[in-house]
Amino acid sequence: MNHLKRIFEKIGKPNIDVTAKNMITSGILDSIDIMKIIVEIDTIIGKPLDSKFIKIENFESFDKIENMIKEAMNEQ
Repeated sequence: MNHLKRIFEKIGKPNIDVTAKNMITSGILDSIDIMKIIVEIDTIIGKPLDSKFIKIENFESFDKIENMIKEAMNEQ
């Protein structure tokens, strides 16, 4: 979870509560934030994030982002 906090600091959203839910639908994150998060995830996993992971529901909470990263890393 620490790498997620660093991602959110890098994209200029350091104060988002790690328990926040519905981050996109509630307006906490927008499309530009999602693009920035994807760039950071690319760095973490060492390759571009597969497009099958780029779904709104995968960015709604820290847990969902964490699970997406783990799944993407397992595909390496």
